[in-house]
Amino acid sequence: MRNVKGNKKIIIIFMGAALVLSFSILMAQQKTEKKIEVEAIEDIKNPEAEFEVELWVDREEGTYKPGEEIKFFFKSSKDCYLTLIDVGTSGQVTILFPNEYQKDNKVKAGVTYSIPKEGARYVCRAREPVGEEVVKAIATLDETSLYEEEDVKPSTPEKPFSEFKESEKKVAKDIVIALKPVNTKRWADAEKVIKIIEEKK
Repeated sequence: MRNVKGNKKIIIIFMGAALVLSFSILMAQQKTEKKIEVEAIEDIKNPEAEFEVELWVDREEGTYKPGEEIKFFFKSSKDCYLTLIDVGTSGQVTILFPNEYQKDNKVKAGVTYSIPKEGARYVCRAREPVGEEVVKAIATLDETSLYEEEDVKPSTPEKPFSEFKESEKKVAKDIVIALKPVNTKRWADAEKVIKIIEEKK
């Protein structure tokens, strides 16, 4: 009888330890999921990158009125694959690069690229509503797909930029998941905030 009771105690202790271990694993998984829960594309930042990406526009103050043309510029300190994402004041998330007329997103180190490029058959214009628009560059040293083709509306010659079907938060979360297997030294980001202001009457 003593042996039976002893065995029961061992089984109970073992089950208790297993439950604690299961709970710990569950909590660890929840913590991992919380890290993925970014609120916006501008939250995607990597201070550990081993190379730099620069991003700017054609106006130092970065302020535009609805209808005015905007030109974007970017360059990288290393050869990389770069995606340029725009979060408009309406909340619409758009891929500025690559696009219908610049389909290859591989960029050379030290070379300045522009959207639109010189001689392009399209222009970028500031759109209402007024507010702050965020443009994000994400570059990887190895070819990495940040999104699935079915997640965006395809571009056309008339509409050269692909638009995401989902909300900014969902897009941001998917990008974080896509970047998760990439060594933090091998991807970099840059950001530019532009302001769309009301035209004075």
